[in-house]
Amino acid sequence: MNRRLMRPQAGAALIVGLILLMVMTVLAVTGMSRAILNIRMADNTRQSQAAFQAAQSALDTEMLNPNPITAIDLTPGLVVRELDPAYNYPADSDQPTATASAVTSFRAESDLAPGSGWEAGTMVALHFETESDGRSTARGARSQQVAGFYVMAPK
Repeated sequence: MNRRLMRPQAGAALIVGLILLMVMTVLAVTGMSRAILNIRMADNTRQSQAAFQAAQSALDTEMLNPNPITAIDLTPGLVVRELDPAYNYPADSDQPTATASAVTSFRAESDLAPGSGWEAGTMVALHFETESDGRSTARGARSQQVAGFYVMAPK
């Protein structure tokens, strides 16, 4: 070979290759961090939904409780019934994804509206409020639900 045709290489291919490798590495790390963030956001949403479902289910369980409210001296704020033990969600699972509690309190007493089908002054409406608090077991997501209802009772 003729020495005039050979030129010394300046290493441009190595530098270009390293730059391309660095750009591809940055793109890969960015993509992985975004994927991890999306997984965490999806899990947080799932945990939040589990806490909501547990609170709603405990609320339904407490409101559908067949045991009557038997308190005689009803004063506003009096806790008349509590869900005991704490509710596990799902109820039939060995490892629940969330737990919940529910408390029913007396709020007020009022006369029934005229024309409600009852003789005026013979019945009252006893207003109650049930509060439930659901918490996920994994990340501590929390959901609180409140529902009110009233029971007709003789005056």
